Amino acid sequence: MPRPAVAPPEERLLGAALRGQHDATFDALARHARAGAPARSLAVRLADGAPVPDRATVPGSTLPFAVALATAWFGAARDEVEQRAGVELYRQVVAARGPRALRPVERRHYLQAAFLLGRHDLVRQGLEQLDGVSADVVEGLRADLVNPHAEGTQQPATHERWQELLGSRFVARDLRGPEVDPSLRPVFDGLRLTADRSVDGPLVSVVVPAFRPDRGLVTSVASVLAQSWGNLEVLLVDDASGPGYAELFAECEALDDRVRLLRQEVNGGSYLARAAALAVARGDHVTTQDADDWSHPERIALQVGALDEAPAAAASRSTAIRARPDLTRQWFGYRPERMNASSLLVRRDLLEQVGGFDAIRKGADSELQERLELVGGVVNVVRPLAVTRLAAGSLSRADFALGRHSPDRVLFRSAFRHWHAGLARAGANAPEDVRLRREGMRPFPVPRGFVRDLPGARPARTAYPLVVVVDQADPLPAGVDEELRSLVLGGGDPVDGNRPPVAVLGREDLTRAGAASPGWSPELLDAARQGRVDLVTDTDAVHAEVLVVLEPSVLALPAVPLPRATADRVLVAAVPPSVQEPPRDLESAGAFVREHLGRVPRWVARSVADQEAWEREGWSVPLLLDDLRPGRASVARAARRSLADDAPHAATDDPVARLREALALVAEAERAEPALPGRADDVLLLGRDRVVRRPELDPRVAALVPGRSQRAAWDPDDEGVTVLPAPVAADLVVLGKFDLQRRPKLRAVYADAGLTLVVQPPSPSSGSGVARAVRAHEVVERHAPDLVPPMVGHGVLGGGMPYLVERWLPGAPLAGARQLTAAAPQILTGLAAVHRGHGVTPVRLTDHWGGGFAERWRETCRTDVVPASLAAWVQDLLDRDGELRRSFIHGDLVASNVLSVEDRVVLVDWEQAHEGLVMNDAAKLHLFGAEPEEVLDLVVALLVEGAGAGGTAYLPLEELALCHAQLVSLYPRRSARLAGHPRAEAYERQVRRQVERLEQVRRRLGA
Repeated sequence: MPRPAVAPPEERLLGAALRGQHDATFDALARHARAGAPARSLAVRLADGAPVPDRATVPGSTLPFAVALATAWFGAARDEVEQRAGVELYRQVVAARGPRALRPVERRHYLQAAFLLGRHDLVRQGLEQLDGVSADVVEGLRADLVNPHAEGTQQPATHERWQELLGSRFVARDLRGPEVDPSLRPVFDGLRLTADRSVDGPLVSVVVPAFRPDRGLVTSVASVLAQSWGNLEVLLVDDASGPGYAELFAECEALDDRVRLLRQEVNGGSYLARAAALAVARGDHVTTQDADDWSHPERIALQVGALDEAPAAAASRSTAIRARPDLTRQWFGYRPERMNASSLLVRRDLLEQVGGFDAIRKGADSELQERLELVGGVVNVVRPLAVTRLAAGSLSRADFALGRHSPDRVLFRSAFRHWHAGLARAGANAPEDVRLRREGMRPFPVPRGFVRDLPGARPARTAYPLVVVVDQADPLPAGVDEELRSLVLGGGDPVDGNRPPVAVLGREDLTRAGAASPGWSPELLDAARQGRVDLVTDTDAVHAEVLVVLEPSVLALPAVPLPRATADRVLVAAVPPSVQEPPRDLESAGAFVREHLGRVPRWVARSVADQEAWEREGWSVPLLLDDLRPGRASVARAARRSLADDAPHAATDDPVARLREALALVAEAERAEPALPGRADDVLLLGRDRVVRRPELDPRVAALVPGRSQRAAWDPDDEGVTVLPAPVAADLVVLGKFDLQRRPKLRAVYADAGLTLVVQPPSPSSGSGVARAVRAHEVVERHAPDLVPPMVGHGVLGGGMPYLVERWLPGAPLAGARQLTAAAPQILTGLAAVHRGHGVTPVRLTDHWGGGFAERWRETCRTDVVPASLAAWVQDLLDRDGELRRSFIHGDLVASNVLSVEDRVVLVDWEQAHEGLVMNDAAKLHLFGAEPEEVLDLVVALLVEGAGAGGTAYLPLEELALCHAQLVSLYPRRSARLAGHPRAEAYERQVRRQVERLEQVRRRLGA
């Protein structure tokens, strides 16, 4: 999934604070820091110089939250009191705990915040105390502190000394520093430098688009004309600025006969202006220059030289220094130096072959640069060859701040990178392979704000019968059935098959916030690219007859900006808490609908399972699809209900038809996923029970066939074997055990390619297992990469069937309990690393499980399964309602999901992975291992991250006991459902063994 790798808890709260700016998240940071007061009260006191409590700055405990609070106060920029408090909190942390209490990036934040607040005394002190801050920040601050032309400079240097400091970053890269004419205002427009050499070579076209410019245009054009590379043409494009700007453009045109002035009849933005100039450009290379920037005289010569030294490269670009109009360089959270997107210098013939810049208003230079990486790459000249202007109100600066990007930028970046990733998987490396075509359907969706009012652009639709509000990174959460999936992804109306005009409004779920905004789901991007849905963001003013909120959390704790959508009617999914689903703040979501949208929300259930969960709590909640389509046939509802009941019956009575359907899915996946091999013609395959295979198998593949007797070679004449010709490249296809859904779940193996394919329909009660597995890869590969097979690709097939492709690791699943116990140290060590990296957060028992656990436990205790003394002990644990530890877990840790690969173990089948209790996986190891006492020793030794934090926290073994008890509490209902089923007896044995393990934990605790 496109959600960023999971950050530590303080960074997640910081991200939520910066992007939501809610008091609740600031208060959460203050609470985790144990500051002793709500954030606002604390800010007022700190702004007046009051001390922060010592307990708020304890390293490894409260300190990270205190520093995150300081960053949030300054970065959110809600008011000056909080910004003063942020700087003061940074200062007190350094004073109390020393310079090393801050990480290098936090030291930079402290110095930048102090400078921007005017606390130059703290900046000077910090520059002496704080090491590890990058040189561009340090040298920039040294110049900014003495800038005689900046308002508020407390100890100005002479102009000459300041100019020397200003040029230090150029000198460090063997360049001459710029000179500055002190008489010009703003002083940025005094930048100048004469070339000290003359370089000859092929013609370079420099495009300078401008719309209603100021005197900065003269600075920009003059700096291009001052290049040491003399053979150039400057294509200055007036983007329909109007007659009031004609004189300024004429002045620039008159600077040199190498300047050619082009005029656009209609304003179309800088990229359409660039395209118009490129159509008449004569140069062998083309580059651009923003209308208010300054380029060093060596910029073009050094970038052309870099291309000459790398003949296979497509383009070059160079570093720029960001500066304000007064030539100070501080922008909170950002380094002054960065690669300059507008410096991209491209071989002209190749630029034409790849289709040039996208015809949009923003971001096309970044997209082009990343596209060019596919066809030779871009050479980076890491020398400061430009100074770019940080002008208030600029298009780009308004879209970015520390920890947050505008919703349109997030959608755009997600969309073009998803397209690029598909090109890369398909092996695209020639210019024509990555060409951005103008005709037909776009290869990726773009925000409507990026094309608004462009010449020839079709007006965007603003009214829809249906707008669906989703978590942009995870739009189809647990419990969504195929009909609703089809509706969200534009797959057809669930009643009459006519696709309604549907828009999907993607928002970030701040309850799952990371350090950065998550990207959009590939499923949504593919649906939009195929024209099945429209994607809209919070910046788009759209109206819906019906607005459906599938994920209430995106409104309960809303990110800013708030959505501009309006609606006649609003349906909000009431998501019940469960093992898979954390509690939602439905009250706040409803309040948002009433206050911001002016409508009374109608609460609906996303699935039959959700509806029944509310019924058990005494609530009657209508089904969402029934509410959207009144009068739906009762038989359809009954069919869905039987599917959600997990009834113990096979999905079809014809196993051969089931195998054929599985092969059709494999063939479709091979066509859809570039990483998979494929076949155009049929190959002879043999099927029996839930396996399809080639007659002869590589022994490593044969080891994966269920049942030892099945692993030898098969013959078409063998009993029960069916010949199944099919155009698939897979060596082996195994259907899921106890597969109860209408469409099969399967795993296929490709021995020669070294790949496995998983296809799994989303469950009405638990959502997409593949989506959970993809998220698991993103989390686990970061913190314990040896614990999970590498992910190669993923996507969605027709009908909403998700698939996942992983690297095949030729190992054998663990054979049973003894091997599982032997592997337990490696498994728990790996899981502990995941918990450490992902972060461990406390959660109250009733917040995690709700009140249903206690009720189910009492019901279970009325059977003969649990001895009375054990029942009472667990009831005491429940009555305490203490804090458990929550992190990222596997969710289905059994021996068959553990591979022995050479000298390590790898966990597979992450389809049940989720944010859950730390001891959930340990309980499975304890239950299924052969030596449970050994497992207890390992649990106590290894799963200690965040243990015992706070007076209400359970001990680790008490947490383990509660995880066992929760599973035991399901006994009465599960045993009733399994009555008469072949699994019933095995389930009875498992529950009694789990009760024994629970008793063992109690004895270990001495209770």
